[in-house]
Amino acid sequence: ILTVGSVIFGVVLLLVSLLASAQTLGNKSGSITDRRFYVGTKILPDHILYPFVMIADKVLLTTTIGEARVLLQINLAKDRMFSAQQLMTSNQEELAVSTLTKSQKYLLLAATEYAQLRGAAQHATKTQDLAQLQQLQEALVIALEDNIYHTVQIQSQLQVVDPSVVADLLTQSQA
Repeated sequence: ILTVGSVIFGVVLLLVSLLASAQTLGNKSGSITDRRFYVGTKILPDHILYPFVMIADKVLLTTTIGEARVLLQINLAKDRMFSAQQLMTSNQEELAVSTLTKSQKYLLLAATEYAQLRGAAQHATKTQDLAQLQQLQEALVIALEDNIYHTVQIQSQLQVVDPSVVADLLTQSQA
């Protein structure tokens, strides 16, 4: 048991090191020294293990289809918005705006996929599908309104990042 545990620990340590190195090489705005390790709170984009969260999200998105995928994207957008707010409270504006952009990206993807589902359901003229899509549309609209509200709040708190970047996000969300 000790041998297997040691091998697993070594592999995890190696993977974390490789991911951290890849992030350092691929990320011009931050390096591994910008990442932190903390316990007991939500893993935010500044956490050393955050790449694993991103991998898990990609796996979930890849394996989910239809209405469930749209709902997943809405939930991921909400999660990123919460993370952006947490990063703002810890004075990490650049990372907060980047995370806010990812939140909006998930919502826009959800809206696009919702439109495709709606178009397919209208061609099939299934009233049950249209009723389910109506609920999905309401969830999407609420998420977009919530995103806009919190984006305005974050924009008003910016001191380092140019607020026009967030203004562009707001324009896209409102459209």
